[in-house]
Amino acid sequence: MQDHIPGHTPAAVTVYPTARFFQALSDPTRLRLLEFILAAERTAAECMAHTGISQPRVSVHLSSLTACGYVRVRRRGRILRYTVGDPRVRELIGLARALAADHMGPPGFDEAPTRSPRSIGNRAPGGQPAHGFRPG
Repeated sequence: MQDHIPGHTPAAVTVYPTARFFQALSDPTRLRLLEFILAAERTAAECMAHTGISQPRVSVHLSSLTACGYVRVRRRGRILRYTVGDPRVRELIGLARALAADHMGPPGFDEAPTRSPRSIGNRAPGGQPAHGFRPG
């Protein structure tokens, strides 16, 4: 049985692990890395070359994918090699792509955001938007 978290209903508590599992795929870089690793076992250097991002950032993304079970890591000498941790991941990504294609939003929906998702909806203390605008 799930432990009770004060202030949360038992039904809400059971969705947290699933939400965290999907949250790992919400970052476009992590999704690109996962799809790259789906094709073959990869090293961190190969992942860096594929994404064009620094080693520390690749490491953080790979750690997140590993923590959620999407990716498995094994050491071969000094080299870490990454592979898909569960064969169902391929199916999950395929289903997600098919659903996204079937339910695309308005034109431009599939384009990269012009602002960081973290900056969208930033709030100042008291819940007011950070830019000072107060709704009507």
